[in-house]
Amino acid sequence: MTLWLLTSRLCKAEVNNLS
Repeated sequence: MTLWLLTSRLCKAEVNNLS
């Protein structure tokens, strides 16, 4: 379950970088 949280965090960070 922790892996999913980490992935979600990474996805959010990538979206912020793209914006």
